[in-house]
Amino acid sequence: MPIQNRDDWPENIEQVYLDGNNMMFVVDSLRQLCLNRNSKTTERAIAEIAATWNEQMQIANVDLIFDSTRQLDSVGSVRVSSAQPQYKTTDDMLIEIARRNKNQRTVIVTSDRDLSIHVSLFIRSFREMICFLFS
Repeated sequence: MPIQNRDDWPENIEQVYLDGNNMMFVVDSLRQLCLNRNSKTTERAIAEIAATWNEQMQIANVDLIFDSTRQLDSVGSVRVSSAQPQYKTTDDMLIEIARRNKNQRTVIVTSDRDLSIHVSLFIRSFREMICFLFS
């Protein structure tokens, strides 16, 4: 189901976790930045996209998680965090989050098929999120 507006999401969503590493490779321009070793710029761009998205969505808690980042400042309403050193990867962290939060008020945004197998929460793709912003 494509995301056309806020009403396309379940009404009671309180927490969204964004798979930052996965998002680096979904959009060609972000992938090119990342492949050209501009990870800081890529991470910042993703955080700004997420903040713009949440301005429209108005979700109380949005966390953008990367495998390893030193850019831990919030961007708008989006908290940026690093899976390391506590977890090896973002996937490991999101699987643990899903185990702890078995409720219908949490969404994980990823297009990682392997991750979605391990996570029973509601999954949306970053591509849908981008389409929503630029439609």
